[in-house]
Amino acid sequence: GDFVLGLCAVRRSLMMNGAYQRALPRYVSTDSNGRDIQEFLLPYFENPETLCELQLLKGSQWAFDAKKVRSDASSLIDLLVYNEIIQKGRHVFMDFRENPTNLPEEAAADGSRPFERLRQLSPDAYSTLLDQELDPAENPVEIYPSIVHHCGGISVDIHYESSLRHLYAIGEAAGTQGSLVLSGSSMNQTQVSALRAAQAIVMDPESSDMLSLDPFVAFARNKLHQCVRLADNFNAYLDVSRDIPKEEPVNVRAARLMIGRRMDRACALYRDKSRIEHELERAKTMLSKMDDYFMPNSQIDLCLLFQIEDLLIAQIGVLSAMLDEFSLNCGSRGSHLVYDPEGTLPSSKLSELYRFSVSDKGTAGKIQQLVFDAGTLETRIEWREQRPIPKM
Repeated sequence: GDFVLGLCAVRRSLMMNGAYQRALPRYVSTDSNGRDIQEFLLPYFENPETLCELQLLKGSQWAFDAKKVRSDASSLIDLLVYNEIIQKGRHVFMDFRENPTNLPEEAAADGSRPFERLRQLSPDAYSTLLDQELDPAENPVEIYPSIVHHCGGISVDIHYESSLRHLYAIGEAAGTQGSLVLSGSSMNQTQVSALRAAQAIVMDPESSDMLSLDPFVAFARNKLHQCVRLADNFNAYLDVSRDIPKEEPVNVRAARLMIGRRMDRACALYRDKSRIEHELERAKTMLSKMDDYFMPNSQIDLCLLFQIEDLLIAQIGVLSAMLDEFSLNCGSRGSHLVYDPEGTLPSSKLSELYRFSVSDKGTAGKIQQLVFDAGTLETRIEWREQRPIPKM
């Protein structure tokens, strides 16, 4: 599966789509000190009204899509925001306090400002900003192109049962979506998959023959021992009399931030093979040294340690899957771009870095499946044909 990527409020779990775009706020950027305010999108458009049209489209076509990275398509806005932040090192905001320079006269004939239009278009969206301690009438909202959804999941059969007998994955935990997820389909998907799983459980003659406690403990014993050892080693760092290993350990809170930034660099809107290879090796190194690589500030950091272990396993899987796509020359598809020297440059004012072509070569009609080996930290990847939609 691929990711769904969209513009989100920084440090908030809030997608800035729908009414936030249709209210037509100013897109501005500043330097690292909050100075040098620029309406940075304007220079990329000969006709300012085109930008206004793309913002309106962005309200409904909110997710980044490689097929919509054109001078007349909404995902160009995501790319320009990404370029402003990553390549120029600036901060980007949606400013609801003032009308953008490109706003057509007829759109501002009533003298309204973006925050007033937002309140009129969607009182709920306006209230959501206030609930997030973001007042659009007082301050601009900093944004970043962020991954908001993963289209993959656990491999399941027609009844949503996984390869582990009696374990069902429903909703978005099941890998039943393609590289582009339909907005608003999550609820229907959860309802359908939960119903099918429940029907299968009821009709299964072995449904009452679940794993009892003793066999489960035997099955999980090795992993439980690993967890206990990991906790013991981690807590030993709190003992001031303990000798610190020669290799300086990494603070666990810093490591958590490091993992997120690694994914920003390797897996966001633009993907580079060498960067993915580099970050994959770093993730494997961190996971292989879990016993003595991380250092806590206090005992409460232990919960972060187990979170980091899960994140590193997921990261290795995702990066391996992306690297496998490069081996098939899949090119740009879904929510990401890959450089193609023979491709198209969305704007003459953008760097050659963004020259790309849309492709589904080698992947059309196929599903990528991955198995992770916890012992070797290696992944096994294969591609299978899509299953047909069942006839009811």
